[in-house]
Formats: sequence, C-alpha cells, structure tokens
Amino acid sequence: MKIGESDRFSAPSWARALIGGEVEREQLVSMFRATPWGWSLGLLGVAILYAEYGRGPEAPETALWLCWIGAVVLVRLAGWTLWLLRGGHMTLSVAWAVFILGSNLAFAACWGSLPLLLGESVSPSSEGILHVTLAAVAIGGATRLAGFDRVTFAFVALVLAPLVLRDFWIGTGFGLLMIIIGLYAGVSGLSLSRALRDAQLERARNADLAARLREELQRGEIARARLEEVGRARTRIFAAANHDLRQPLHAMGLLIQALRSLPGSEEMQSLAERLEGCTEGMGDVVDDLIELTRDNTEPRTPRLAPLALRPLIEDCCRPFVALSSAKGLQLDIEVQDVGVFSDGGMFSRIVANLVSNAVRYTPSGHVRVSTARERTGAVYLHVEDTGIGIAADELPRIFEPFYQVDNPGRDRRRGLGLGLGLATVQRFAAQLHIEVTVHSVPGEGSRFTLRLPRCELPQRIARAGQDAQPAAFAGRRVLAVEDDPAIADALQRLLQAWGCEVVLASSGADALSAAEAMGSPDAVIADLALPGETSGAEVVQRLRERWGDAVPVTFLTGSTGGPAVEAARATGLPLLLKPVAPARLRAFLAQAFATPRP
Repeated sequence: MKIGESDRFSAPSWARALIGGEVEREQLVSMFRATPWGWSLGLLGVAILYAEYGRGPEAPETALWLCWIGAVVLVRLAGWTLWLLRGGHMTLSVAWAVFILGSNLAFAACWGSLPLLLGESVSPSSEGILHVTLAAVAIGGATRLAGFDRVTFAFVALVLAPLVLRDFWIGTGFGLLMIIIGLYAGVSGLSLSRALRDAQLERARNADLAARLREELQRGEIARARLEEVGRARTRIFAAANHDLRQPLHAMGLLIQALRSLPGSEEMQSLAERLEGCTEGMGDVVDDLIELTRDNTEPRTPRLAPLALRPLIEDCCRPFVALSSAKGLQLDIEVQDVGVFSDGGMFSRIVANLVSNAVRYTPSGHVRVSTARERTGAVYLHVEDTGIGIAADELPRIFEPFYQVDNPGRDRRRGLGLGLGLATVQRFAAQLHIEVTVHSVPGEGSRFTLRLPRCELPQRIARAGQDAQPAAFAGRRVLAVEDDPAIADALQRLLQAWGCEVVLASSGADALSAAEAMGSPDAVIADLALPGETSGAEVVQRLRERWGDAVPVTFLTGSTGGPAVEAARATGLPLLLKPVAPARLRAFLAQAFATPRP
C-alpha cells in the first residue's frame, strides 16, 4: 500500500495521527496483509468457545455473540478481498487506516462482550477456557497493533476489562491475574513499538548514510573522470611532443654514427662517441617519460623472441664507453655467447638503464657486465660497480619513480635528475617475468642481477651476430621510405657509410614507383607516418605483394601507439621506435642479409 498524501493532509489531526510515521504505515500494511490467517485463527477461537457454550443454558446469548463477531470478520475479509482484487497496491488513505484499526477494535469489543453475555452460569472448566482464550487474544492484539499505543491499550481494555469486572463481581479469583496479564500485554506492546521506532530510526540513518555515500561516490566518480580526462589530455600532449622529439633525436643519432664511420682524428672520434652517448641518453629519458605517462589501459605488450645476448649487451654498452673513459672508469663486458628469450627493445632498455646508473654513481674504479649460467637453464646477468653504493634503508625505494639515491638536489651532473631509470627497469622486468635482485654496500658498490630464461639460438640469428660488421653490407641494396628530409639524409649517409646502395622514397607513391623501376631489394626500411592517407604498413604490404614475403622489412616510428602502430605490429614485422640506436638498425640489417633468400 501507498500513502494517499491528499487524504492525509486534508483529514483532521486526529485522523492523520492514525497513519503517523513510517513505523505506523508499515504496521498498517502488515496487519492488512495478514488478515486471512490472523483472523482465521480468531475464528478458530470463536469456534472453540461456541462448542463449549453453544449447548448450555447460555446458548441463545452465545448464538447472538457468534453472529456479531462473524459479521465483523466478514466485513474485514471483504475489505481484504477488495484490496487483493486491486492488485495489493491500494493507496493507504486515512479512511483505510480507520477501517483497519476500527475493525480490530470492533473485534476486541466482540471478545470483551462474551463474559457479559455468559453471566454467572459457567462451569469451572469453561471458566478456565474463557480466561485463557481472552488472555491470548489480548496479548496477540497488543503485539499486532505495535506502533499504535493508544489503540493497543484500547484493544487490551476492550478485551479484558469486562472480564475483570465480571471476575470481581462473581468472585472467580482471576481478576487480579487478568489485570496483570493486561498490564503485561500493554507494556509488551509499548516495548515492541519502541523497538520498531528505534529500528526505523536506524533504517532512516542508514538510508541517509547510504544517500550521502552515493553522493560521495558520485562526486568521486566525477572527480575520477576528470582526472582520467586530464591524464588522457596529458598523454595526448606527451604523445604529440614525443613524435616531434624523437624525429630530431633519430636524425642526430644517424648523423653521429655516419660521422664515426668517416676517417678522422682520434679527438673527432672521441667527440662523436660522446655525442652518441648524449643522444642515447636523451632518447632513453624520452622513452621513460612516455612510458610513465601512457594510459594504464594501453600497456606495452612484450614481443618475445630468441636474442643473442652478447651482441645485444655490447650494443647497449657502446654509448657508455666514451663516458666511462672520460670519468676514468673501466667498463668491462664479460658476457657469454648464449641465447635468451625476451623482448629485444624492452630488455635493451633494462640493461642500458642499469649500466647508465652504474656509470653515473661510480666516481672511480670499474663497471662490469658479466654472465653466469645456472644448471636449470637460466642465465644470470650481473651489472656491478665500485660506486657509492646504496644504504639498506634506501633499497626498498630505489625502484620508485622520481627517486634518486644521494641526489636530493637533482644535480644535473649526476644525470637528468628524474629518477626514472630504475622505475622503468622494474616495470619492464615485471612484464618480461625477469627476476631482479640487488646487493649493495655503501662505499663499496652495487650489483644488480637479472635472472633470464636461456634458449637455443636459431642458426641465422647466431650468424647475424657474427656478421654484424659494416663491411659485410657492401653492395647490399636497401629501399628506405622516409618523408622527413633530415632523417632521410642521415639514414642515407649512414647506410652508405656501411657500404649499402640506398634508394630513397619520400612517400608511398614514390616507394611504389621505385618498386617498378628496381628489382627486389635486400631490405626495406619504412617509416610508418607518411604524407597522405597511405601508411607505411600499407605501402609495405603492396611492396611485398610485388616482391614476395621473403623481403626483410623493418618499420620505423616516432609514435608509441595508434592505428598505424597496431597495424604494423599485426604484420609480425620488426618495429623500431625512434630514436633508433644505429646498433639496432645494424643488427636488423645483419640478420636480414644473413637470411638466405629463396
């Protein structure tokens, strides 16, 4: 049932008090719903009493009483039937409240009139049945009418008051007992009313608390949505800046490598090496920043493959040779010629960051990168130094972003001061399932250990690692598709310094035109972002349709995500992220040229 608000506020105050608060409304609905079984039990008691008194001298009075109480029951059942026919959702108005409570009081009056009709002509056994029945009716009614205190006392009084007066009049000895039972019924009804009101108050408090909690959750969701939007906007800004930063860095790296390939003085070669190290470091910082600002919903997916460990470590350490020499450090590489199963790009970042940290925090002595095999098939890679070391209380924090040991002032002479290197190491190691352990003694140095899964290398990869020298590229034809003039010029100079014959194409249309004029090249290097609507992946697909899938291809890109990157990754071909270390480009060419063509 629902409350009829118009009835409630148009009725007199005494009538509105019948409905009362939430407890009273719930009790009214509960009483009305319980009409069939509750009043049927009442009729059962009526039947028992009629069976007891209907054959005695008081039979006429009992029959009259039976008709009276039967009429009250029928009226109550008729109201319940009407409510049921309307689907059980009748609006609870003041009139219905008066009907529900009034029928209960009428029912009580019927029971209370029975002792007066019987008079004094009742046997002792019948007297006991009468008192027990009326006591049960009084207690049951007080329980049922909890929430309506005045009606409860009226119900108990209508049932028991005539019986108590009769007991004192004829001297049955039950009068005092019935008074006690009446008081008990009234007090029980009051206690139940209080409990119901307390429960309702607690429900109201809980509902209010739940409403406030929902409001807080909604505000939290709005704040979280705003933060996510800010994060996405920040990521878009970094992604846009990322491409623009990578392009000149990539060109610088290629030009520096081309410069190193030219004959010149030792001083020029030393400066070129230092420039190469700076460029590599800048590229690593850009990568760290982009990785930290990427959305968590788009984590970098490792591309696992067999890797030749020794040439990979040598490539990772090459940018730090000049820096180590300038600081008077000895950089030793004692790596076994074994294969490991990992992602080449991510694993290279891990090693480069560890070696960079070792060189940065070692004022004198040496930095050593070495390996040791385990009988179970794993390979342990150690990066150790004789540097400042790490205190035991700082070890748990060294993998946190923006935390640097012994550099609270962000001294740029100790690096860029961002503290991102080891955070990247931990994140990539977790994705590659590489176990990283640290042992360090302040003032004596540190040792980082990586536990790597060992694997057997395919013959072509092992041979590529042996043949990765520029002289081995003489006479090889490479199609380079690159729209940035600076990068195209640097790439051409580098490949020519390695002995390659280079065909440049600045767009997809130029690449397809070059394909018609030339035979199948030995390798293709294609930028993903090309002018026009055709991406590098689509250009490569058309070239491979012409020349066959055996032509080695690698993609270059300055973007960390997007449809073009996903399309390139879907091809299964190598994808190199700008700025590309010349050593990685050389490793690709060595592998491509070592693979026999059908």
